Formats: sequence, structure tokens, C-alpha cells
Amino acid sequence: MLGAFLSCLLLLPQQPNDPVAAAEQAVAAAVAAHGDGSLEHAEQLQKLVLTLQAAQRVRDALPLAERVFAIRSEKLPPTHPRLAIAASNVATCRMSVGDYREATTLLEQARAIFAARPPTTGTIGVLNNLGFCLSQTGRLADARAALEQAVALGEKHLPDHPYTALALRSLAGVRVLWGDVQDARRLVDRALALFERIEPGSPRHRETLAGIVEVLIGADRLEEAKTLQERLLALLTPQTPAGDRAAALLRLARIEYQLKDKDAARERAKAAMALLPADEPARRRAWAHSTYAQLLLHENQPAEARRHLESALAITPPDSPTGIALVPVLARLEIRAGQAKAGVARLRAAFPDVERLAADSEYLIEARLALAEGLVATGQQPEAIATLRANLRELPRHLDRSIPGLMESARMASVARRRESLNQLLTITNAHPQSLDAAAQHDEVLLWKGQLARATRRQLDALHDDPETAAQLRRLGQIRSLIAAGDASATHLEERQALEAVLARTLPFVDRRAELPGVRAAIAAGSAFVDWFVYDTPTARRLTAFVLRADRPTVRIDCGAWQPCKDAIDAFVLTTSRSLRPGAARLQEPTARALHDRVWAPLASALAGCTAVCISPDAALAHVPFEALPGARPGTFLLEDVALSYLQNGMELLTAAPAATGKPRLLLIGAIDYGTAAGAPAPAMDSLAMRGTPRPFLPLPGTARELEQLQTLWHGERAVLRGSDASEARIVGEIGQATFVHLATHGFAGFGDDDFAGVALAGANTPSADSDGILAVAEAELLDLRQCRLFVLSACQTGLGRPTAGESLLGLRRALHIAGAFATITSLWRIDDAATTPLMVDFYRALWRDRQSPAVALRTAQLAALARIRQQHGEGLPGLWAAFVCEGR
Repeated sequence: MLGAFLSCLLLLPQQPNDPVAAAEQAVAAAVAAHGDGSLEHAEQLQKLVLTLQAAQRVRDALPLAERVFAIRSEKLPPTHPRLAIAASNVATCRMSVGDYREATTLLEQARAIFAARPPTTGTIGVLNNLGFCLSQTGRLADARAALEQAVALGEKHLPDHPYTALALRSLAGVRVLWGDVQDARRLVDRALALFERIEPGSPRHRETLAGIVEVLIGADRLEEAKTLQERLLALLTPQTPAGDRAAALLRLARIEYQLKDKDAARERAKAAMALLPADEPARRRAWAHSTYAQLLLHENQPAEARRHLESALAITPPDSPTGIALVPVLARLEIRAGQAKAGVARLRAAFPDVERLAADSEYLIEARLALAEGLVATGQQPEAIATLRANLRELPRHLDRSIPGLMESARMASVARRRESLNQLLTITNAHPQSLDAAAQHDEVLLWKGQLARATRRQLDALHDDPETAAQLRRLGQIRSLIAAGDASATHLEERQALEAVLARTLPFVDRRAELPGVRAAIAAGSAFVDWFVYDTPTARRLTAFVLRADRPTVRIDCGAWQPCKDAIDAFVLTTSRSLRPGAARLQEPTARALHDRVWAPLASALAGCTAVCISPDAALAHVPFEALPGARPGTFLLEDVALSYLQNGMELLTAAPAATGKPRLLLIGAIDYGTAAGAPAPAMDSLAMRGTPRPFLPLPGTARELEQLQTLWHGERAVLRGSDASEARIVGEIGQATFVHLATHGFAGFGDDDFAGVALAGANTPSADSDGILAVAEAELLDLRQCRLFVLSACQTGLGRPTAGESLLGLRRALHIAGAFATITSLWRIDDAATTPLMVDFYRALWRDRQSPAVALRTAQLAALARIRQQHGEGLPGLWAAFVCEGR
């Protein structure tokens, strides 16, 4: 997608190609007249560099550009603008061969020189190219800042210059990578309007229109993209260069293929390739051949795709960005066609250039993945594993660079693109367990799971420490909540953009690999840690488990294909959540046994003798209350056999509880006044409300009794927010000082949008422009909970979320841990208002009076509830007691 937006070589003038020979003669004349290494020599060399660049002879231009830079560095003051221009020209050459790191250094130097002078086209060109280089090396926050500066300077000082439009288009490209397609669309529209005013019908005008198409493709608005691309085709005339017409046809073919109109896409792509001129610039022809090859791969025509990839590579230097990108794709085709040795040889030959030029980019990741696949095919498993682990070692560093500039969806996509390395590693070691011991395999899983949450929390910690940014964070949370609830007005989108730009902050990299031995040391004697992980193989998803104990080697256990496990999870959760009345056991027990046999029974020997088990689930397993699985004796539950607790990921075993900074403080929130929506009848106070329902939210009388009873158990400092006082603003103001937070209210997940989940606060039925009365996931993540020992959400469905392998559930419980809560208690289904109060009272009595940990105290309360239910109904009915889970220690 970047190709549609980001323009390299912005500093090249729009002029016809001068003959190289004439430029070389001018250089020789300057040397004869003024001497080798003179400023006049450098001036003529600079003209020759531009001539060679225009002729696409970048490799010939690079050493000459470096010579110009060296002469000017020696002869001119360090702040002279001609030195900045020389640095920019070297950087442009470096960008053309994919050396973004060196180009970034040179462009930073040029920017510093230009910053001391009034803005010029050179200033904007340098910032634009700098933004491109930074985005290519994963520094998206810095890229965005450079491009926003270019846009601001351009619109203020050069409002009618093409470079300003190019800066808008480039910023749109980064916003797409950042995950904000709506803002990207507005930026491209502004660039388009500028081009229509200053150079209508120009190639850059058409490219910007094509940029809108790419934005729409990125937003999965394919029908709209198709309509706009057809409009672009209609604007082309027979006088339009054939290469431009071919590119437009190929882009439309891509859209049609994604719309499942394969016949039309196939014919359109063939027409485009027939139209492509033989003398089209190499870069354009390489793009066309590689794009067509991708369509052929989707059509399951690897041999024909390979032919076009070879054509693209034949006209592209192998150490150029395009060549570096093509080699892994072509090598994989060779490997999968039974020519693994040839594919490996191709990759080995390319690696010196890839490592030299693309060490910080996706290209190196893809090259290693392809090489690992070839090494496995040729029986070289140990080297394949070492290659994959090299990829995995680089991911945390990449995240620390890029996360400040990414929205949540883009962060997840960034991690997902690198997941193949871990998938391959686990696939190889499952088939060849002797190739890497289980402890080393688990080290990679430990570092992978939850890394996005950890990186986000590091960023937020730094922001909370600054009072000014802390206030901005609170406002950003409100804006995110309003947008998530459907109020995506232009004003809110612009305010969110401005706040996120201010708050983006790249942090120094922290390597946690050295901490891994501490995970095993944190496991107590007689306990075990079970780490589940879902991974992809070439044929299907699988579930694996790692069992860690302090006194035994790590064990890896294969639990089989994931889909049958997922089906068993869904059936178990459904029947368990509905086991509320006598007679439910006949439906619940078979589904519980089926899930037990798939995910718990395989671990029996590894867990023998354990009295406590800490679980880090993955994907949909995070929806499972393991306590409700069958126990060792008929009619019993796992709750009665072993103490269970949960963690988002294993690295949390190393997290220390918040240090005491004063007396413990309790924040109680409940008996909330949700307000009455206009025209709606007032709900009856004795209604049998569940603690989870979409608007209008009904009163919850049981929460008032719950708060009263909890106050009698607590003898320290406290604050109580009830009625209309339980507003977002009041809660945010109190929550940062609380050791324990208890919030009794309505919770919900996935009403209208699977990612919109939250809890209802005061005024939730009567939202205003400043507050919607909802504490949503995006807002909860930005709370400052670093002093919070325990956060209890006594509400429905607060433990639910969108299952995401490696990041648990994207929902409230993950958000609260990112915000800093050491432990949380949340619910997995809708809970009865009356039944919840006694369980909570028992829990807090065990927590505060008996000094039990949150996980043990919850078990104590659930055992008491189970005993009461058995006595009253004659069976366990886990739907009444198993909804709550404790995550943390």
C-alpha cells in the first residue's frame, strides 16, 4: 500500500533527461578550470548526479553524490544549505537501493540545517523523504511527526506547490499503516484538491486519485474502491502513457479479485500485461509483473506466477528494494515446487544485501521465513530454528519503535505479520521435538504472548508520570469511548488525531530475554504453571500446552487440532452459563467432560501432585472457567481438587505487587443512577435485572446492599460513589489513589460491535456530548491503576472479549491489566443480581479478614456458594457461581 502514497526521490527536479555524456564533459571542464575537489567541481558533479538519477542509473549516481557531500563538508560551514542539499541527494540514492538507515541519518542532518532557515521546497522534500525512511524502519510515530511537519510548513508557506500535495499523500500512507483509514481518506482528498488546482491531469494528480482507491481497499470498502477506480480509468485517454493505463487496469483487477469476480479480474489483468510497454521504466514493469504474479498465485498457478516473478527480478537489481522483496517470494515458489535447494541457494546469495540494506525492515523478516522453509525441506532443522529465532528476537525491538505510532488494530496487524516465525518454530519442533528442548521452545512463547500489552503499558506508564500528558490521556480515553460508541464526528476524529500525535512517544528498548529464568523460579513448590498456545501449521491450527514446575523439566503437550477444542469450548461455556436451575447437569456435565478430555486430561501426568495451578489461556480458552470442569470424583468440580488462578501471560509471574505508598484505600462504586432516557418509562426498582443489558440500563437494587455489606468488612480509608456521583469524571479522579476498586454495575460485550464492550456509569441512559456514561475498553486502558492491588468488576460479561491468539482477549480484563491493575476479578457471562451479593461478601471476608490472596479468596467464596447451592438444589449449578475468574496473583 505504501507504493500508492509515499514518493521517493522528491528532490529530483521535473526536467527532461540531459545526456550523461554532456554532464560528464561539464565535470571534466570544472576540474580543469578549478581543480579536483573544488566547489565548482562539486557543483558540476551534482548536476551529473541528477542526470544519472533521472536516467535511473542510481548505482552510478551514488558514489558521485557521496563525493559531492564530502567536498561540500570540507569546504562549507556545517550549517550551509548546499550541504543539506548534498546530504539529501546521497539519501535519495540510498533510499533507491533500500539503505533506509543510512538515508535516515543523512536526512536528519539535512533537516537540522534547513530548520534554521525559512522553509523551502528542499525543507519539505527532506521531511517527506525522512518520513518515508522512518516508516520503512518501523518508526511510525517519528515518521508521522516528520510528515505532519512537512504538511504544516507546506500549507503555510507553499500552499500551491506540488511538494505540499505529496506531503499530504505521504502522511496519508502512514495513517493507513497506523490504522486510521478515515483520516487517511481526508488527507488524500486534500492532496487531490491541491493537484486539481495546480496541475490538473498530471501523473501526480492521477496517482493521488489512485491513492484514495488504495485507502478504500485498506478499509475493505471494495465496492466504493471499484467505482472510483473505474472513474480513474474513464479519465485516461489514448494519449495517456500505456504504462499508466496498464497500472490502472491491474489495480482494478486486484479489486475485482477481492470481490470474487475472478473471471473479470483474470481478463483485466491479461489486458494490462498486454498493454505494458516493453520500454516502460524497470521499476514500473517489475511492479506490474509482481502484481500479476500475486493474482496468479491466488489462481493456484504457481508455475506461471514464477515466470512473471523471474521477469520482474530480471529487470530489477537484486539488491534494490524491489529485488529484495521479490527474492523470498520466488524462492518459496521454488521450495514448494520441489526445488528447495535452488530456493535456499537463491536466498543465501541475497542475504548479504538484505542484511546490509534492509536490516530494520519487513524484507529481512520475509527472507528469513522463506529460508527457514527451505532449510526444513532440505532436512536442516537446527539452522531453520536458529533462523526463526533470529526473527523472534527482533520483534520486541520493532514493537518498542512502532507501537507509539499505531492504533490498536494496526498494532495487532503488526504483530500478526510476524507470527509466522513462531508458527513455523512450533510446527518444526512438534514434528522434531529433539531439535529444540521444550524449555527453549517455551521461552519464545513466553516472550511472544502479551508482548503488545507489555509494550503498551510501558508507553502509558511514561505518559502517566507527566501531569500534562496524564490529563491528555484522560481526554483521549473519553474521545475513544465516544467514537467506539458510534459518535465518529469529524470533530472527535480530529481531536483524537491531535491527542494521539502529541502522546506518541518512542521509549528505549528493554530486552526481557534475560528475565526468562525468573519465570520458573517464581513457581512455588507443589504448584504448576500451564501455558496454552494456539498456533498455525500449513494444514490446520493446533493447541499446545507447556507445563512448568519448579522441580521438573518443562514439558510440552500437544492437545491436537484447535477447531475441535474450540467447538468443545463453545458448547461447555454455553451449557455452563445456563446451568442455573435444577436439571441442568444432564446438559452441562457431558460438555464439561468433553472439554476436560481435550484440554485437561492430557496434562494429568505433568500435573500429578499439584495443589495449585496457574493458567495462562490463549484465544477462546480465556472464556473457560476451568473450575467448572469435572473433578476427580463423580459429581464434583475441578474447583474442589485444585486451587486455580489465571494470568494474561507468563511474564506476569515476574510482576511485583504495587508498593504501599500509604494506608490502603478502598473505592466502592454501585447503586448507580443510570438516568432515564427521554420518553422511556421509569423501570420498576424491584425488577429482576441481570447485571448486563444494552440501553436502557435498569436499576440494580442488589448493588446497594452489596456496597453496604462490603463497607462493614472494610476498616480502612474508603470512598463511596453512588447515584449520580458515580460518573466517569468522579471515578477517574478517585481511582488513581485506590488500592482496591469494587465496581458493581451493568456490563456488556459486543452489542452492535464485537469490540465495543464496557460497563455502565452514571448517566449511561442519557449520554451527553462530553460523556457517554460508559467506561469502554479503549477508555479503561488509559486509566492510571498502578496503585491498584485488585480491581473487581461485579457486573455481567466483563471477562469477555475478542479472542486473539497471543494477546488473550481484547476486552476489559486485558485493558485493566494494561492500565496497571495487579489483579482483576471479572465475569464470563450474565450474572444474577441477587446471587452475586453473597458471593462477593464471602470473597471480601476471605480477602480482608482471613488475609487470603485474591485467587484463593475467590475459591473460598465459590466453594461456599457451591455448598449452599448443592444443599438447596441437589446439584452444583455452576452457572450460579463459576462466572467470576481471578486474573493475577
